Amino acid sequence: MNLLQMRQVLEQVLGYADFDYVNNVWTRTTRQDAPGWYYQQDTDGDLVKVCPCFYVIGKQRVPSNWQPVGLEVTLEDTPRVSAFDRIGMIEKWSFYTVWLQQHDSTKNIFNHEDLIMRHFGSEASSTKWRKDDVDLNDRRMFTIKTIDYELHNYPTTAKREEVPSVVQNSPFTTFYDQ
Repeated sequence: MNLLQMRQVLEQVLGYADFDYVNNVWTRTTRQDAPGWYYQQDTDGDLVKVCPCFYVIGKQRVPSNWQPVGLEVTLEDTPRVSAFDRIGMIEKWSFYTVWLQQHDSTKNIFNHEDLIMRHFGSEASSTKWRKDDVDLNDRRMFTIKTIDYELHNYPTTAKREEVPSVVQNSPFTTFYDQ
């Protein structure tokens, strides 16, 4: 699962967006009752909705004059990756880190935690997000594991002697031949 797919799943599970599949095209619709929004003050001093409070870490940051109200979700843009070599394939584990922070005192974060844990099951683990100056109940950190499989490009009907080794196909073959 790549970053875009992970974001879409989290947006749908937490209620930020709805996705419809019509005429072989996925369309994304932002829900007006999303659990969190960024607000910005206009020239009159009134707060105006800007966009849902779903942030993917990257080059751009959330502007400092935007105020989060409700649930803020932050998704790390690069997962930690582990790969395991199996017979005929590679098993790749990706660990995405997701932070939830509740900026409303009227709601608690445990409902959203329950939604994520129900959807991902044993693939997600939740921990407290340690901060000294705030209550620990309004922040949670998740690690979500996804597993992808990649097949080797070896011929399956060839004899054992005809299957090339990794060393023979590497660009450093001349180094090993010396």
